[in-house]
Amino acid sequence: MTPQTIDWISTLYQDHDDLGEIFSTSASTTPALLPGERRTVAVLFLDLEGFTAMSEQLDHETLHKITSGVMGRLSRMVEFHGGYVDKFEGDRIMALFGAEMAHENDCVRAVSCAMRMVGVVQEFSAFLRDRGFAVDSRAGISFGDVTVAPDPSGHITATGDIVNTASRMEETAEAGTVQVTEDVRIAAGEHFDWEDLGLVPVRGKTGELHTFRPAGPGRRQLERWERARELSSVPFVGRTHELRTLADILQKQSGGSYSRNRRGGARH
Repeated sequence: MTPQTIDWISTLYQDHDDLGEIFSTSASTTPALLPGERRTVAVLFLDLEGFTAMSEQLDHETLHKITSGVMGRLSRMVEFHGGYVDKFEGDRIMALFGAEMAHENDCVRAVSCAMRMVGVVQEFSAFLRDRGFAVDSRAGISFGDVTVAPDPSGHITATGDIVNTASRMEETAEAGTVQVTEDVRIAAGEHFDWEDLGLVPVRGKTGELHTFRPAGPGRRQLERWERARELSSVPFVGRTHELRTLADILQKQSGGSYSRNRRGGARH
């Protein structure tokens, strides 16, 4: 590899390390999955594209480090949104929302996570595009009952038609988008604006499935943000530790250019 190649790869490694510190989460309070349980979950599949072409130009150890960094960041986003990474399949990731711990908004969490994951890959793609590489991703989500049980290797995983449907949603989605079933759209409701994709033929299904694409935040999210904006002028009281943590993150993200404004700050 040339010195220029080593330089941009080193920059990418450092970006992964920094983001790993910021997005790290702990799942220590999450109850373990019990073999044979029946759960109602949102199943998410995301597939990365373009890494096979990269393998023709990069050393296999370098490519492994890059893909591991990307997958690591995506898996931390799944955990951040309350999900569980079921498995990795090459350049593909499968995640469950509601398997380890059920929430009333598992579909909202899954859709939000998928949109953010696709956005992250697009940011990553923009970094690589100037270096002659093209990468992208697509995601699919379904919602319904699955069985949580060990696979032949002993790994606890989810099985059922809902898993297969989520996989087909990912396969038929356009690059850079998220595609979901009608059940997901109904469950997520007005948290998102939706693009109706109509009936889509799906491999392995006798009929077509009505599918949708999240097109942005919906009425429910916009109302929540508006309420948060109205409260933004309320000073923090007794939050010295939290404010210091936030300032440290801003300092790191801005490369050291951020400085705390002590005028009119929080009251402690």
